[in-house]
Amino acid sequence: MCSVVSGGCLPWLTLGVGSNDVHMKRNHSGLNALALLAGSLLALSGCAVARTAPVPPVSERGHRLLRVSFAGRNGYFRMRIDTGPVETFPISSFTNSMTGLHLEYGDIAIWEAVRGVEGKELSWPSGVSAWWNSYLRGARASFYCLNSDSVREFFAAPLYHWTAPFEKPRPLTSASFYAGGEPLGGGATGFWVMLRAMEAQKSGWLFLLAPRIKNEGQESPWSELDQELAWAGEAGVQNEWNRMIDDGARAELTDFARLADDQ
Repeated sequence: MCSVVSGGCLPWLTLGVGSNDVHMKRNHSGLNALALLAGSLLALSGCAVARTAPVPPVSERGHRLLRVSFAGRNGYFRMRIDTGPVETFPISSFTNSMTGLHLEYGDIAIWEAVRGVEGKELSWPSGVSAWWNSYLRGARASFYCLNSDSVREFFAAPLYHWTAPFEKPRPLTSASFYAGGEPLGGGATGFWVMLRAMEAQKSGWLFLLAPRIKNEGQESPWSELDQELAWAGEAGVQNEWNRMIDDGARAELTDFARLADDQ
């Protein structure tokens, strides 16, 4: 639906998409004519309908890896979900695209951050961060930022993440593991496969992102690290896990959404 902006949008023209599609197909003659008329009027009025991200089925929610970047595309943003293509959308469609994704607990959102010499982020449009922070109060997704100078290519950087229940206990049998959004498996097998993938990574930092688990008071900043170490013990690979940590390749990113949650 065309949003109402100054300059001649037509708010009374609403072309619905959804369950009414069946009815629309049965009455295609008159409605096709109406659609053509509406398109002509919208073109004449100068009102463009911004393309938005498609709404995902319920089965694909709760474990997605969403990458977002505003860098190098004035008036546009790019996004990638899991191993899908990198797509470009107009900034005007950002809020509709994000709400349409129905982000929820277990989904991981990570934004590229382009920082100046003083550390200030330079690429995010004015007002976007405030809206996003407000949106995350309702959506239970995680939110991380990755500095552009930390990786060669943001959309191709190796990223691992896991999903598990919001509260303890979180037995290893309840966890699933992913690389670049691609499922690696669950339980001890999934953890082992993820560890082997990390060990095989030849260069760059190792990023392992956690869902927005429940804060646990003063232990909150280390909750995900403690959980991963406990799983390594359950999987029988604690020595290998500790060796990877001691090698210094593991990089820690902050979940700003969880940071904002009540302790």
